[in-house]
Amino acid sequence: MIVSVLQEKLVKSLSSILRVVPSRPSLPILSNVLLEAKEGRLRLSATDLNLGMRLWVGAKVKKEGALTIPAKVFSELISSFPPAAVEMSVSEESLQIQCGSHKARLAGIAASEYPSLGKISGSKEFVVAANHLQEAVGRVAFAASSDETRPVLSGVLWFFEGGVVKLAATDGYRLSLTALPKTGTKGIEKWRKGAQAVLGEGLILPARALRDVERLIEELGTTEVTVGVVSDQNLAVFSLGDGEVTTRLIEGSFPNYSQVIPKEEKSVSEIELESLEKAVRTASVFARDSANIIRWKLAKGGLTISANAPAYGDSESEVEASLHGPGGEIAFNSRYLLELFSIFPSEKLTFVMNESLDPGIFKPVGKADDFLHLIMPVRVQK
Repeated sequence: MIVSVLQEKLVKSLSSILRVVPSRPSLPILSNVLLEAKEGRLRLSATDLNLGMRLWVGAKVKKEGALTIPAKVFSELISSFPPAAVEMSVSEESLQIQCGSHKARLAGIAASEYPSLGKISGSKEFVVAANHLQEAVGRVAFAASSDETRPVLSGVLWFFEGGVVKLAATDGYRLSLTALPKTGTKGIEKWRKGAQAVLGEGLILPARALRDVERLIEELGTTEVTVGVVSDQNLAVFSLGDGEVTTRLIEGSFPNYSQVIPKEEKSVSEIELESLEKAVRTASVFARDSANIIRWKLAKGGLTISANAPAYGDSESEVEASLHGPGGEIAFNSRYLLELFSIFPSEKLTFVMNESLDPGIFKPVGKADDFLHLIMPVRVQK
């Protein structure tokens, strides 16, 4: 392999690839990045066996070839070079590197030893507008669990319903549900069939993988993403032009989320997001020593949000809110509320509650089918 690539391009690609390289690899070679020079480009690949990433970098390829080298050391080395052309060549199982007056050699492992990341199945794929995918992932991934002992809850359910792709995530205390807009109207029937073929009865994808897709869209400036599956490998593939993310599907049954969404809407209120967020943030100062619990009291006069800290005091804020129904009292974890507000898609929200121990529902005003978030209440003594 003999290849020349600009230092700035290589640094940018390596910073993305390093997110996939495991800090404690199950196999020594997983600490490496796979370099492949072919078809006038340099391809970088990394995987932890569950999540993988490929990136293509423009380069001058004088001789095709491949090698794996330690990813972190390689990234630090390239970052230390000046912004100039980086010349690389493979000699046996080592990489010779030169940039200006700087020379280095890195010992590697043969490319044939590196695990396969899988290939996309052309018969099972559909295309999504990149900005729509970013929005959808941002609305649901934060609600997935970070507890690796419950894999299903650490994932995002993708399913096809009512002619659209929907995404859902829950950690057992909250639920986020959103719909992915269709990409244009041309060839919509083909799009539907493609989405149905890929998703089947539903797929559970790791939230971590989707966050990487979300970040890579931003880094590559991608406008479209092709979503596909490799059925015989239990693998999903996201193709983003010069990048690709592969992820193992999570096996298991996703919770029947529809059972916890209340059918009744006893009390419905519309509230300005900015004023609500300020009130919750104020109450959270006093809720830190009380398991982040804040109380809501919804009445005809508006919404009262309060919290108390036995050691040093309490707070109470009044928020303007409309009300259709009897209102009532309910308590929430303030952290869940603030995380929701940070991604909420509109400046005004609809809040729905029934009894104090029933879930609270949050929806954008006028877009009931676009996004829904549910938070389980906290039981408190009156």
